[in-house]
Amino acid sequence: MHYMKIILCALCLNFVMSSSVSYAYWVWTPESKKWVNPKWASKDAPKDQYDYAKGFYDQGNYKKAIKEFNKLLRDFSKSKHASEAQFFLAKSFDKLKKYYRAYSEYQKTVEKYPGTDKINEILEQEMRIADYFFNKKPVSISIVKLPKNYEYCIEIYTSIVKNAPYSKFADKAQFFLAESYKKSGDLEKSIQSYRKLIDKYTKSKFVEESKYNIAVCSSKTPLENGYSEKQIKEVIKDFKQKTKQDSKAIKSNKISKEVTEMINSNAKRIYEIALFYERDKNWKASVLYYEDVYVKYPDTKYAKLAMGKIKNIKENKLKE
Repeated sequence: MHYMKIILCALCLNFVMSSSVSYAYWVWTPESKKWVNPKWASKDAPKDQYDYAKGFYDQGNYKKAIKEFNKLLRDFSKSKHASEAQFFLAKSFDKLKKYYRAYSEYQKTVEKYPGTDKINEILEQEMRIADYFFNKKPVSISIVKLPKNYEYCIEIYTSIVKNAPYSKFADKAQFFLAESYKKSGDLEKSIQSYRKLIDKYTKSKFVEESKYNIAVCSSKTPLENGYSEKQIKEVIKDFKQKTKQDSKAIKSNKISKEVTEMINSNAKRIYEIALFYERDKNWKASVLYYEDVYVKYPDTKYAKLAMGKIKNIKENKLKE
């Protein structure tokens, strides 16, 4: 019985001590009229909290810096130190190689604090992260379905163009946005993105390559009017058979105009591929494509242009 009393006293003492320790972490604040756990509380002033968080960042303790920057953003979101805290929060995730999260926090800096003086550095870091995902080999996990790299690329390159459409990174971001769509298999959006680059960034070094890529993508996907090259040939053949006996109908018929547009569209597409190879000084490949235009679409203006190109290359370039 004596031993039982000793055990009960020990248990009661342990309960009281553990309870006192637990309550010691909570402090009543008259200002907020709430119990506050100092462990989760910010410093009294935003500058003090910022300096405290930045100290951990400078020491390389990025996990602790993230916690402290988040406290500032939670309690002092409208202070003049908030945008800096948001920026260094992003950099902390960046340092930990959590790149997509870093991008998300960089983007929050732009969206929540549009007047930030870090915009150029943010664009540079977002570009680096997008390039990282673009060049990274795809990772496939059977248990958990993760977003593919190109999905990250599309999101980040789009943000860069949107954030600053005339920055020094904009044309490159637009080009690799198109490349990312192509990589994902969405050739129609890829073509649209290449065209946007050509129209908007006329002096970009990516213009010529974009023109070539439009031609390549167009050859692999149905045209804008919904016809593939094989279908176009069938339509043209059928149309010629039906209108063979009536030349006036051919000239006036609306279908005739549509067929002509189809023919010219295909001829232009192949001609532009030939142009790319010519500019790249790949004379043999360019001649093959020019000849393809001439043989397949002899009645178009591109066939005449192609013949002139073939003659010039054979006389002057292939002999070099």
